[in-house]
Amino acid sequence: MLIHAHRNVAMPSDKERIVNFLNSQSDDKSYEEVLRELVFMRLAEHGLADSNTGRVIDHEELGHSIRMWRNASGRGSPS
Repeated sequence: MLIHAHRNVAMPSDKERIVNFLNSQSDDKSYEEVLRELVFMRLAEHGLADSNTGRVIDHEELGHSIRMWRNASGRGSPS
């Protein structure tokens, strides 16, 4: 277990978290299903960490970025 620096709370190691996750899954899940859920869990953790540290953008800024990317790729506005 690791101690979380900001909360002084014992945090499970990455290995412990993965083992706990795998133990919580039903035996009939495919490799692909388990892997997809592990990836989703990790992406959600990254998103929450970003949110907790203020690394977020608002809806309007995201829309502007998407329009810029589309224009730069030559796709223009969606139909």
